[in-house]
Amino acid sequence: MPGIFGQYLQHMLRRLFANYLVLTGVLAHIALAGVVLLWVYGQVDESGVIDEARRAVLGSLDGVQVTELAPGEPGAVNPALLELPAGVWHKLNSTGAFERQAHGGAAFDSLRGRITLFGSDTHRRNWDNSVRFFDVSALRWSQSYPADDPSTYRVNADGLAVAGDGGNEHPWAMHTFDAVEYDPLMDRLIVASYPAHMKPDKPWGFDKAFWRQIKRHPTWFYYIGEDRWEPMAGKAVLLFPYAAAFDPRRNEMIGVTENTFYALSGLPPRWQAIGKGPPNAWHTSATFDSDLDAVVMYGTNRRANTVWQYRRGEERARKMPTPGDRPPGGESVPLVYHPGLQKVVALVVNRRTKRTETWLYATAADAWTRVGAADLPFDIGMNYDMAYDQRHDLLWLVANLPGDPVAVWALRLQR
Repeated sequence: MPGIFGQYLQHMLRRLFANYLVLTGVLAHIALAGVVLLWVYGQVDESGVIDEARRAVLGSLDGVQVTELAPGEPGAVNPALLELPAGVWHKLNSTGAFERQAHGGAAFDSLRGRITLFGSDTHRRNWDNSVRFFDVSALRWSQSYPADDPSTYRVNADGLAVAGDGGNEHPWAMHTFDAVEYDPLMDRLIVASYPAHMKPDKPWGFDKAFWRQIKRHPTWFYYIGEDRWEPMAGKAVLLFPYAAAFDPRRNEMIGVTENTFYALSGLPPRWQAIGKGPPNAWHTSATFDSDLDAVVMYGTNRRANTVWQYRRGEERARKMPTPGDRPPGGESVPLVYHPGLQKVVALVVNRRTKRTETWLYATAADAWTRVGAADLPFDIGMNYDMAYDQRHDLLWLVANLPGDPVAVWALRLQR
């Protein structure tokens, strides 16, 4: 009997082992097929085919159709914009011509009536160092020059990181966050950041020997009418990954680092420290309340819901108590001052509802109110691309869901 039992046990073990080999072989083939399918999906998804097919069936992923308006003359007042109903965001343009750079910044060219974008995600292959413009009257995009090929990135004789193969040297693609402002007196864009995400410690960064050739990272000026970049001489304040605001009273850019406020002014221009005490955090946003002569800050990488104010002439910034209602905590919050309302406008993502809420902040009263009807029906993610257009009394925003084309939105607020 033991011999028969032993033979039976051996037989069962052989069958179990054979089944195990078959099962592991099947699972291995399934896993291999899964890897291949994921690779194919990644290649197709990167090309945008899947998103295009999905939009062809379902429409835009955000569920909002473009409001068709007659374009106006470039740089002029568009009468159709003056008739936009107040209180809700209108999608007025959608384009697949380029990708919105979440780590980039924006300013409003008040001379020509254009949203101006500069800055790049600079992750892996996404290096875009072009300046892009959206003419709000003509409702169309343009750009200064094609993004420079990475093969043109070099360090010039002055030790500056530059790109381009033409006569005019351009800055490298870089994260700019909230460090882009428009100077109307000099008709120039001011960029106070540097390409920190190109460092050798990044998988896509430059090697150490090449990076060590860079002697300094300047503040950059882009003279819009001349289509020309110029590095500022002298010591720069690097606002990566912090915030800036523009003071129209003094025609100064205000830079905010983790513990100091700086002002950029004078001829020749130079940075000087003017105050202390903003939040020790990053992914911050700032704007300038020109009526109360104050810098207002909201949003940090810790997703705080606290407002900081810095008034010119004071030694330190103040953390405000704000006793009433507050927006959800947020980071990388689009923030702009609305002089018509004399309030700061903030777009804050509610992570519970996956919607973006519009809030107004009164600087003197230290009080928030929510514009309930002006939600955007999606999470705008990291975004610094909101501006106020005084000609049309409109707020403009560049925002889209991943997978949707870049969209331009406009909002008129009730006075």
